[in-house]
Amino acid sequence: MDIEEVIFKTPKSSIDHVLGRIGFGKYQILVLCIVGSFLLTDGGELLVITLMASVLQREWGLSDTDVEVMGSLLFCGGMIGTLLAGPLGDHFGRKISLRVGVTCFTALSLSSAFMPNFWSFVAARMCLGICLGGIVPIATTLLIETGTETSRGLTALSGQLLYQVGVAYVVVLAVFLIPDLKPVHWRELLLISSIPAYISSIMVWFFIDESPRFLSLKLRNKEAVDVLNRVARVNKSHLLGPEEEESISHIEQSPETHFSDRIKKIFSGAYLRVTIQCFFLWWSVGFLYFGVVFILPRTLQSEASDSEVLPQLAIMNCIEAPAGILPMFIIEHKSFGRKNSIILTSLFQFITAIICSLPMDEALWAVFVTLFQFWGMVIGDIICPYTSELYETSIRTTGYSLCFTFTKLAAVSSPFILLRLHESNPMYPYYAFSVVGALSFINCALLQKDSKGKVLDTIVVAVN
Repeated sequence: MDIEEVIFKTPKSSIDHVLGRIGFGKYQILVLCIVGSFLLTDGGELLVITLMASVLQREWGLSDTDVEVMGSLLFCGGMIGTLLAGPLGDHFGRKISLRVGVTCFTALSLSSAFMPNFWSFVAARMCLGICLGGIVPIATTLLIETGTETSRGLTALSGQLLYQVGVAYVVVLAVFLIPDLKPVHWRELLLISSIPAYISSIMVWFFIDESPRFLSLKLRNKEAVDVLNRVARVNKSHLLGPEEEESISHIEQSPETHFSDRIKKIFSGAYLRVTIQCFFLWWSVGFLYFGVVFILPRTLQSEASDSEVLPQLAIMNCIEAPAGILPMFIIEHKSFGRKNSIILTSLFQFITAIICSLPMDEALWAVFVTLFQFWGMVIGDIICPYTSELYETSIRTTGYSLCFTFTKLAAVSSPFILLRLHESNPMYPYYAFSVVGALSFINCALLQKDSKGKVLDTIVVAVN
C-alpha cells in the first residue's frame, strides 16, 4: 500500500466511535458559538485593517509608504501568531493556549482603540494580530476534534461562515461610524467590532474543555473519558460504558513529543507532497482573497466618490453571503468531497479573475469582482477542514498553523505588490490575480487525496 494511503485507510479509533455514538448536539453547538466568535472577529479584523488604511491616512496625514508599512505589519502580527499556535497548541493543549490567547486579545483590543499616534496604534494592533493569529488555528482544531466524523466538516464550515459574518458586521458598523471613510468614530468602530470576542473571552474560561483526542494522546485517559462523558450528558446521550472507557486507554500514542519531531514528521514521506501542495494552496488563496479585499476599496475610489465606497462594499458582501453556505452542500457529497470541491472552486476563481482583468462596464465589472471574491471565500472555507483533517492529532495544530502561515505571508506581501501595481494602472492587480489563479488551479488539480471520512487519530510512521 502506498505510504500516503496509510493516512486515509485506517480503522476508526475509539474516540471516533464514541463521538459517533454520542452524536452531534448541544455540546458541539456551544463550542462553535464560543470559538466561532473569534473567527467572526478575525473576519472583521481583515476589513478593519483595510478601512483603517484609508481612514488613518486622513486622520494622521500618512504617506502611501506609511499605509503599506501599516498594512504589512498588521498582517505580520497574524503570521507570527499563526506560527506560534502550532507548537503551543500541540504541546500545552488546545484549552490553555486558547485561554491565554483570548485574554491577551481582549486587553490589546481595548487598549489599541485609545492609542494616540500612528506607531503606538500599529504596535498595539500588531500584537493583537499575534493573539488573533494564534487563536484561529487552535479554534479550528478544537472544532474538528470535538465533532463527529459526519459533522466535523460542517462544523468547521460553520465557523468559516461566521468569519464572513464578521466582514459584513464591520461593513455595517463602518456605514454608521465612518461614513464616506471619514475619521469620525473610528475608535468606536474598533471597540464595537470586537464585542462578540469580548463575550466569548469570558465564556472560554467556563465552558470550553480540553480536546479528548489531545488528552488521550498525552496519556491523560481519565480526563479524556471525563470530557467525553460531559459531551454525552450535554447531548443527552448515554455515558461511556466500561468497554468504551477501556478502549480509550488503548489508542496508539505518537512518539513525537518535541516541536522538532513534529516538524520532521510533517515533512516526512507520508506527508511531504501534500504539505508542500497545501503551503502553496494556502498562499495563493491568501494572496487572491486578502489581496482583493485590500485593493478593492482603492479600485472603487479610483472609479467612484468616497461616499459610494462603503455602500458598494455592503452590497458586495451581501451578495457574497452564500459563500459560507454553498460548501456545506458539497464537501460531504460523495461526488465532490473536499478535494473535488477545491478543484472546482479554484477553476471558477481563476475564470472570474481573468474576466475582472478585461475592460468592461463598471457595473458589470462589480458583478464579476464580487464573484471573484465569492469563489475565494468558498475555497478558503473548504481548505480549513481539508487541511486540519489531513494531519493526525499529535501534529494537527502544527501542520494546520504552518499552512495558515502561508496565507498570512501572502497578506503581508500583498499590500506592497498590489499598491505598486495599482499606481501604474488600477487593473494591473487583477492581471496578477489571473496569474496566481492559474497556478493555484494547477496545484489543486494535482491534489491526490481527499480527507473526507479520514480517521483523525491515525498514527503514521515516517519514512526516511
